Amino acid sequence: MSHIACLCGNDVRENNYENVWNFVADSLMDELADSQAFFGLEYRPGEKSEVWHCQECDRLILFDDGGIYVTRYMRRASGGKPPVGPDARRGVLYNDELFFDEIDRYLSEKTKRGEAPDYEFFDAKYAEGNPLLTSRIMRREVFDNPSSSFGNWYRAELSKTSLAIFDQNDVAYACPLKQWLVSPEDMAKLA
Repeated sequence: MSHIACLCGNDVRENNYENVWNFVADSLMDELADSQAFFGLEYRPGEKSEVWHCQECDRLILFDDGGIYVTRYMRRASGGKPPVGPDARRGVLYNDELFFDEIDRYLSEKTKRGEAPDYEFFDAKYAEGNPLLTSRIMRREVFDNPSSSFGNWYRAELSKTSLAIFDQNDVAYACPLKQWLVSPEDMAKLA
């Protein structure tokens, strides 16, 4: 079980399912739409990041390399539209454990009823002839499906300086539900 000390002094643990999230950019999902399993997409700075949430102070701790080194700390900001720079990417933010479990239950039921194949969720080397659960399939079944009712994910916009989350139905990214900004004070402690 991994854990990290937040700057507020709280111990953020990976075993609290509400703490660990992943951001995946639309651009990464487009590029690897059929070639990699969605839950096994490679980490790329700005396109896929692991996001840990401190429940105590509401800070975000970001890892752009898949959880090895903290790359950014963000603090909750209030009101307005987040600053959007040229590096901003739109995509989805999903809870690492709870969202995965929900998708697994849903697809397992569909497989039992003969409505879907037995997908490989992570890597082609474990597929044993089964198709990959790709980004294209996730979009069709979940992210772009207006009749889906999956929880534990948001539309999101991530840049080097901010993260904003939006309602699942806010496809225009018009009204952020919450937003966080990089804290220069926190980043000085990271150096």
